[in-house]
Amino acid sequence: MNFFAFVSYADDGDIGVFRLDGQSGQLTPLERYPAAERVMPFALRAKKSSFVAATRGSHRSLLTFSIDRHTGKLTQTRRTGVEASNVYLESDNSGSLLFGSSYSEHRLTVYATSDSDEDRPVQIIEGIAHAHGTAVSNDDRFVYVSAHGSDQIIGYEIRRDNAQTHLSKIDSVDLDHGFGPRHLRLSPSGHHLYVLSEFRGDIAVFKRDLEKGTLEFCGVSPRAKAYAGLQPGLSRPPADAPNQPDPAVLAKSIWNADLQIHPTGRFLYASDRNTSRIVVHHVSKDGSTVVDTDWTETERQPRGFKIDPSGTFLVACGELSSHVSAYQIEPRTGALTHVSRTAGGRGANWIEIVAQYPD
Repeated sequence: MNFFAFVSYADDGDIGVFRLDGQSGQLTPLERYPAAERVMPFALRAKKSSFVAATRGSHRSLLTFSIDRHTGKLTQTRRTGVEASNVYLESDNSGSLLFGSSYSEHRLTVYATSDSDEDRPVQIIEGIAHAHGTAVSNDDRFVYVSAHGSDQIIGYEIRRDNAQTHLSKIDSVDLDHGFGPRHLRLSPSGHHLYVLSEFRGDIAVFKRDLEKGTLEFCGVSPRAKAYAGLQPGLSRPPADAPNQPDPAVLAKSIWNADLQIHPTGRFLYASDRNTSRIVVHHVSKDGSTVVDTDWTETERQPRGFKIDPSGTFLVACGELSSHVSAYQIEPRTGALTHVSRTAGGRGANWIEIVAQYPD
């Protein structure tokens, strides 16, 4: 089985398409498709035949692209102007809802989506301090949001009454001050929620009540060996802000970005933008504990990466790199081996991967 990888280039304002060979891991650039200024997060839709991309430039929008699963060709089918600057997008499993997290506006926007109508907001939840990531349960009954600014995880029930959708808060759990919860991942079984700390590189583990959706704290992973000699990170202002932190301090600070879980649920991977490393974590058999086991160098300032649906390869990009790399995943240990590298674009930050259909 071969795959297509899609990469957003914020600085170029377009999307790159690559073919990923399912045997060798060789990446082959195919085409580049225009998107819009500051195109960033993606959300695959149901059946993986389309995805939505958020743009965060002067004209914020949601762009929908259909995917030809035989050739990898993209066709833009819709463009919807939106108010929010979405740093994260996620579709529910039915493809009827899209969740957008806005860090700067402290809100979660729920969009109703369809094949014929524009994406439209059906609910806006304000007051989520620096909302950053979401995780939707497999049964589409619950969604969890990271409040980066208040060090909280907030859980909502997704209620569908009389064809109306409404999120109702069911839980809120606190993490240590300065944890900086960023991206979230649910275990394949849905029994556990994993939360990445942007500033410490730790991973917090919560056990889920599958019926009620509530969370029970299990613990936090020990500091990974990849961060030896670094200090806890800090919130960074926009690059154009007049007052900037001391570069010497930032150079020695943890700055985690993305978190991905292997399809088996046995391994978690976290990227650190400061060291340009991807750290491998082993998940215990019962899912309740996480311990780092390995790390590998990758593209400079890796904001995003993705694991292919088979769990064989991991593809990574870097915001300060003009290349994209593929790594083979060792099935027993989860260790990464670099297998290919090819030219990309500027400001690479988000990746999605789908299987290629045979001709």
